[in-house]
Amino acid sequence: RTGSGKSSRVKQRVTLPGGMSDVPSASSRTVVLIGRTGSGKSSRVKQRVTLPGGMSDVPSASSRTVVLIGRTGSGKSSCANTLANSLDMFPESEGSVSKTKYVQAKEVTFEWGKKTYSLKIVDTIGIGDTKLSDEEVYTRLAHACHECREGINAVYFVTGGRFTIPEADAWDILWQVLFGSEILNFTTIVRTQFRKFRDAKATKQDIEDMKTESTAALRIMHNVKNPIMYVDNPPADYGATQNRKDSRSILLTHL
Repeated sequence: RTGSGKSSRVKQRVTLPGGMSDVPSASSRTVVLIGRTGSGKSSRVKQRVTLPGGMSDVPSASSRTVVLIGRTGSGKSSCANTLANSLDMFPESEGSVSKTKYVQAKEVTFEWGKKTYSLKIVDTIGIGDTKLSDEEVYTRLAHACHECREGINAVYFVTGGRFTIPEADAWDILWQVLFGSEILNFTTIVRTQFRKFRDAKATKQDIEDMKTESTAALRIMHNVKNPIMYVDNPPADYGATQNRKDSRSILLTHL
């Protein structure tokens, strides 16, 4: 409780699950702020999330960091592989059990125009994993803060169809508690597995369908500022390599 005296100088190390190191670097600091909406916990966001401890919040002109979140089976890890131009860098799942049990971060390079960029892709645990409790999922989502300690350029909220209440709840935790409301300016909903992603009329109709069929979609779409991005990135063994290539260009454009 606020004012109870629970907070003090912490001398013991915190044990973190998922194989993450609990020993801080001498030159780095990480802090997670938790509080009521409007309490002042959110820090200023420009191109990346502002970070404490003297670390720069100005992104390098040649580097990008993107975080992917979404329901298990939504095509989230497939999106990560599409961004990485890889077939299997991130394990993909089509069922109700997530292949991504912990936050995974990989760094790749990509060419854009005449420049070479470094891209850090942070793939989070799938929301709705039938083998994990909500608390376990939220805890592991919080580990994304550690992987993004140098800043975030974009958050891709991936959906393969209709949003669910657990997705909306998890999203509220992410922006209200972990990252702060200004991260909404850098979040884009990515609609995957949409074969007509090149058809503007079809994508417009899909947006209207989501709004009328799901209260969870309304909760999420109300807060996300950027237009929905449509792609089709089926698993590599399904073929449709041109769709993956075109989808990659769309995903990279928004970075």
